[in-house]
Amino acid sequence: EVAKDKYVSGIYKYNEKVDLVLTNKFENPKTNNNLLIMMYLLLIILIITVAVLMNNNKYKKFIPIFILLILPFIVNAECKQIIEIEANIDIKDTYGKKCTGEIIRDNIIPDLYRAPYTIIDNYVYEEIRDDDNNNLLGFRVKLEDFIQDQKVDYEICSYINGLPIISTEGMFYNNSNIESINLNNFDTRNVTNMEHMFSHSSINTLDLSDLDTSNVTNMNYMFSGSEINNIDVNNFNTSKVQKMDGMFYNSKINDLEISNFDTNNVETMKAMFSNFEGDKLTLKNMNNEKLKDINGFFANSNINEVILDNFNTENVENMGSMFSSANIKKIDFSKLNTTNVIDMSGMFERTVIEKVNLSSFDTSNVENMQSMFSESEIKELDISNFNTSKVTTMNGMFYKTIMEELNISSFNTKNVKDMDFIFAYSKIKTLDLSSFELDSIEQSNRMFFNAEATTGYAKNQTLADYFNNNDRKPASLTFTVKQ
Repeated sequence: EVAKDKYVSGIYKYNEKVDLVLTNKFENPKTNNNLLIMMYLLLIILIITVAVLMNNNKYKKFIPIFILLILPFIVNAECKQIIEIEANIDIKDTYGKKCTGEIIRDNIIPDLYRAPYTIIDNYVYEEIRDDDNNNLLGFRVKLEDFIQDQKVDYEICSYINGLPIISTEGMFYNNSNIESINLNNFDTRNVTNMEHMFSHSSINTLDLSDLDTSNVTNMNYMFSGSEINNIDVNNFNTSKVQKMDGMFYNSKINDLEISNFDTNNVETMKAMFSNFEGDKLTLKNMNNEKLKDINGFFANSNINEVILDNFNTENVENMGSMFSSANIKKIDFSKLNTTNVIDMSGMFERTVIEKVNLSSFDTSNVENMQSMFSESEIKELDISNFNTSKVTTMNGMFYKTIMEELNISSFNTKNVKDMDFIFAYSKIKTLDLSSFELDSIEQSNRMFFNAEATTGYAKNQTLADYFNNNDRKPASLTFTVKQ
């Protein structure tokens, strides 16, 4: 409150304990010079007294000159009062609406409320207790269902009966009528869970510049299915976030920039941009040290351009369905580090990306390539460098693909157990399987069912016979030993 004084400038550290250093300058310094003027007058009197006592005319003649010299300083002197305050201030007392509510504990409706609650200005505040249900930790806040107003201006309580809001999970979930809300003075400093906060809401005007996310660990599906077209999340502090699954799932943000996100502690980003519709998506300089799972990351997305500069995936193990049914016009796949990926199942399944160059992919640790390119619309595909030595399943890997040429002559299939439907309905003209071995094969049903290939090559006659006798192989396809 002191720092709000118009004559005060202050610097404070935003912590529970705050050191304030304030410099106070008086509004009209001329009215506060009495002490200084008295000091100058006393000095003149002292000089005159000394000169008279010493009967020294030499000093007397300098007195008028001295007075003239110091007079401007007396008239224009400015008095500054420096105030240094070291104070222990509880931030809870500085901002955020404090509310008192009567907790309803009886006749709780399970479909509407999870725990004892109170309702204040159309917002429901539910108790959150520890795992043993002994200690009350704080409250979860949620807008009441069935609100008909398009604009909700009520100020949200930051504290209920002295305890903070620690969860905004589903706060505006599925509120189809709300177009604008008031987040002013809402203290979210203690919130750890923002899952589904704006999910499936119709809010189209949203200012998140004051939203404190410094302690949030869960942002799963935070904006999924929302109607927000433009949003600025550059101020988000995500240093403690561990979960970002579906954060922007099925959202329609035109130009999303999240390069300022600190993702060092994020472990999972499953379906983060699945069904996302936007013009441009920038994922620059994201460290992702602990990131393991990005299954379905861009699945069903429709994006003109994706920028992946320094998007760290070096520790990711699961890229399954990452681009499944995706329509991305421009993306550089070489920016993806696949060194530790184990699962690439369905990675490009039904994708409409026509040209895919995966020559930079390190697949040396991949075990699952099931349906990896199944039903995709890829016309040009470079996987000639694929290391498949650890792959155990290739079930439906090229099922219903439309590319006519494909180089898989270096595939190592020694550990593959399942090749069911691997080339079924594919349009590949020549199948060079001369590197294929079936030492571990357990399932190989209908490998070539309705395939359009007419020429096939095998490593030896035994394998050529095996392929030629495969269930439902087209009569037009014949395998011979590659010379």
